Amino acid sequence: MFCIAITSNTSWYLYNFRKNTILALIDQGYQVIAIVPEDEYSIKLSELGCEFIDINIDQGGANPVKDIKTFFYFYRIYKKNKIDVTLNFTPKNNIYSTLAAHFNGTKSINNIAGLGILLRVVDREYVPS
Repeated sequence: MFCIAITSNTSWYLYNFRKNTILALIDQGYQVIAIVPEDEYSIKLSELGCEFIDINIDQGGANPVKDIKTFFYFYRIYKKNKIDVTLNFTPKNNIYSTLAAHFNGTKSINNIAGLGILLRVVDREYVPS
């Protein structure tokens, strides 16, 4: 069975913003694995029919040692589960999951969401574009 991983830095995000994507993939016959840190929404992801795998991601930090560990967590998960393609959401997942996927022969699709508002400077004031 074709295996698709979907990653984010919170289960809350996947459940609230990617639930329909997960359900559509499952409905099409794909095996879906959610790779996210455990929180109160993790059980809800499992109830949708996808497999849940907990991963440790330092969501807001800039500690290079923790980030390297995140890369190796992803690497081991991809190696163990023989994932065909991964859908990544959120910046750290786009970086570390993609690198780990590459070294395991897994294709990656990266998404960038929630970048906020583009602002421009006019007469030293920030004005929404």
